[in-house]
Parts: sequence; C-alpha cells; structure tokens
Amino acid sequence: MATKNFKRLPYGNTNFERIRTENALNIMKKLTVFLLFISGATMAQSDMQHMKDSLRNAIVISEGRDKLLSYNRLSNIYYGESGEDRLKMDTLLILYEQMTTEARQQNNVAFQGLAMANTLGRVQ
Repeated sequence: MATKNFKRLPYGNTNFERIRTENALNIMKKLTVFLLFISGATMAQSDMQHMKDSLRNAIVISEGRDKLLSYNRLSNIYYGESGEDRLKMDTLLILYEQMTTEARQQNNVAFQGLAMANTLGRVQ
C-alpha cells in the first residue's frame, strides 16, 4: 500500500482551525450572556417574592393607616404582575376586597374609594 506524503500544517495555522476557534468563542460568549440573564432574572424574582412576603407580614402585624398602606403596596406589586396571569389577577382582586373591608372598619373613605375604583378597573 502506497502512502502519500501530506504536508501537515502546524496546529492553529489553518483557516479551518481559526474558524472553529472563533465559533467556540462565540458559543461561549452567548452561553455566558444567557447564564447571566437567567441568574439576574432569578434574583429579581426572588427579591420580588421577598418583598411580597414582607408586605404580607406587615399587613398581619400593623394597624391603622400603616396596614392600609401595606395593602396598597402589595396590590401595586400584583397589579404589575397580573397582566396575563389569571391567578395573580385573582389574588389582586382578593387584596382589593380585603383592603376595602379594612378601610370600612377604619372609616377611611379615601382607601375605600381607591380599592373599589381599582377593583372596577381590573374587572372590566
């Protein structure tokens, strides 16, 4: 069997090797950006959940105007999240109902009106 003499080029000097290296670097860059995006989104979601939990705790332990303000802040968070999520929309409407009940107990007409107007605005 006859062997042919092929001239072997040093590693990395061929066009093919350069292109392969560039493609690997591009894939690694994209993967790094993707992982950073995912971790950032996860951290933001975790922070938002922590804020909601803190407001729920504040509602339980606070009284008076502070309790109504906590209801309002929590409903504002759910308002922003409730666009296409039916479960969050239901939670938002429950919050408005609880806020209305608390405002009636405190004779706070301003918060009663706010909660009722927001309920009407979300039901439409």
